[in-house]
Amino acid sequence: MKYLFKTPLLLALFIALASCSSSSEEDCQPIICLNEGIQTIDCGCECPEGYSGADCATILTPSKVIINKVVINSFDDYSSWDTSTKPDITFNFEKADRTILYSHTSFINNAESNSPITFTLSPVYSITDVNTPIVFVLYDYDGNDLIPNADDQMDFGVFQPFNRENFPSKVKVSATNSATDVDVYLSYEF
Repeated sequence: MKYLFKTPLLLALFIALASCSSSSEEDCQPIICLNEGIQTIDCGCECPEGYSGADCATILTPSKVIINKVVINSFDDYSSWDTSTKPDITFNFEKADRTILYSHTSFINNAESNSPITFTLSPVYSITDVNTPIVFVLYDYDGNDLIPNADDQMDFGVFQPFNRENFPSKVKVSATNSATDVDVYLSYEF
């Protein structure tokens, strides 16, 4: 009888010891989580949106990049745009072949060249071809034109919606004129 009583006790002790995880916090080899990943109890990483992999080093391509607003920090105030007043600022997003992707529906009358001008996009503009550069074109709005044309163009520059390195909330437009300083505000969907 003693033998029967000891066997279940030994069996229970064996099961309890065998079921202990060998990957407890003390036993596992922690890895460094990149891109603000959070280390998990099993020494893995919980990756933030947009990153994957054992250490969150893999950058995922977003399904969509959303442009929320554009801030024109400065531009060259050519006297030839409006001889009696300052230029009436508006902009387009275009492809390299000049196909218009987005044309802003309003303009800022008599804009000051060294005072930031904010255009909030409502609705926002979404880009699904996230790897193709976008041309930002700055225009002096001419009320005679339904759509701004080449003779209204003040400057242009290019920006990349997704840079394959990280997910900045703001990108700088590389304009042709050094006096033009434009920020494009972005968010991402996966």
